[in-house]
Amino acid sequence: IDCLQCGNCCKTVNPTLTTEDIARIAVHLGTDASAFTTEYLIESEDRGLMEPKSLPCPFLAADNRCTIYEVRPTSCAEYPHTDKPEFATRTHMHSGNALQCPAVFYIIEEMRARRLKQGG
Repeated sequence: IDCLQCGNCCKTVNPTLTTEDIARIAVHLGTDASAFTTEYLIESEDRGLMEPKSLPCPFLAADNRCTIYEVRPTSCAEYPHTDKPEFATRTHMHSGNALQCPAVFYIIEEMRARRLKQGG
């Protein structure tokens, strides 16, 4: 899957940002954490975290590239969370991500096909 052909995660999923993410991105943008937060973020339902005020992500370019890729939030870098060791225990998250991300959908379909081949 070529993520640059899609960019749906950046168009439809609000990442959460930690204070470390905010500080790192603010430095990259040449501003301070407070100014960055005021301009781009709102408080998330996840206590202590922030998220972008709007979708698509304000740092998504027209070609689906992230303009802050080198310093992107940790939740963006880890998305779609398919490489975590406890993959099978996160079915609720993956089922939601499969609606947004063709790569997750493909992985789930491949797993389902393998299971059917094994008679399960």
